[in-house]
Amino acid sequence: MTQLTRLLLPMALALPAASAPAQQAAPVITSNLDQASAALSKAPSAVPAAGGPTLLPEDFSKVPLTAGTLLDLRIYRVPEMSGSLRVDEAGQITVPLLGKVDVLGKTAAVLQVELASALAAQGLLVWPQVNVDVLQYAVQSTTVLGEVQMPGRVTLQAPKPLSSVLAMAGGQTIAAGNDIEIQHIGEPSHPAPYTEHASYLRDVGPDSVSQVIVYPGDTVYVRRAGIVYVLGAVNRPGGYLMVDRGSLDLTQVLALAQGTTVIASTRKVWIVRRQQGTVTATPVAYAKVAKGKLAPPILQPEDVVYVEISKLKAAAVNGSAVLSAAASASIYAGIGH
Repeated sequence: MTQLTRLLLPMALALPAASAPAQQAAPVITSNLDQASAALSKAPSAVPAAGGPTLLPEDFSKVPLTAGTLLDLRIYRVPEMSGSLRVDEAGQITVPLLGKVDVLGKTAAVLQVELASALAAQGLLVWPQVNVDVLQYAVQSTTVLGEVQMPGRVTLQAPKPLSSVLAMAGGQTIAAGNDIEIQHIGEPSHPAPYTEHASYLRDVGPDSVSQVIVYPGDTVYVRRAGIVYVLGAVNRPGGYLMVDRGSLDLTQVLALAQGTTVIASTRKVWIVRRQQGTVTATPVAYAKVAKGKLAPPILQPEDVVYVEISKLKAAAVNGSAVLSAAASASIYAGIGH
């Protein structure tokens, strides 16, 4: 082996040894990058989006801004005035160079027009281009109580018809009356709290309450139907709900009670009514009502209809029962002998 060979041989042997680790290092680095990327994709973001995903109402362009709403204000070519703004409890936002701005009850579209006009009017910007987006809606709810299937709170971010709010609560129960009370906390056209009543008629359908608007924060109370009590000589005494149109007359409630019995006195039926702590008993000539000679009186909730028992009919029925018992006894006595 020559002297040159002795010098080059170690270098030649060293070359494969040096290149082999370099070829194996690339897959290792790639693998580490893949693992890091996978870990970042699974890990939660250090800077989450404002409020996360937000469910938009059906017509979000008409949703009024309320306290707690998070807005994104962007002014073209003026980044120092752009950013996220939260509506405070007073319904205001603080805009750089403009100060406090009232936004309560306004929509995002209306607000951006007003901001552009204010910036131009004060000479701060020439032809300002303002964009306002809602990043996060404040969680709002409406309370639905009374005779509904699922009483409680329902999420309501925008005004909705009363029929839709009742549907969100599962609809009315069979004991619901036709009077629905809506307690409004106030809205842009009527800021002061007020109470509104609506009538729901089952045979007419939901159109009767579709025109009534419920706002977030309102309270809806579905009242129970009134009850009329029927006692005395009827086949099915008890209390009967004044459902559907919320009214019952004398003939209707007696029909619900499956009519009068054989010992009833149809000459006189009493309607007992309590008004302002006073109890009155009014006789009604039911025989004339049944023949169509007299209009049946309209009853009121908590009325008591009492059908008298005819003493003569009761005596005749009881006498027949006694005779039947006596005849049975004599037969049995004969058989006993």
